[in-house]
Amino acid sequence: MSVLRTIQDKLNNPSADDPFEPDIAALLKNDESKFLATARDWTKKYASQ
Repeated sequence: MSVLRTIQDKLNNPSADDPFEPDIAALLKNDESKFLATARDWTKKYASQ
């Protein structure tokens, strides 16, 4: 279960210093409002399918 907790923690607390995707982490670091807007858009688009 510790692997699942680690994954959940990574998803709930994104860290730009320890990223899965460097480009997305750079956006989080450099333009947080655009990062959040993109996250909202992708959630609406892909989570509703």
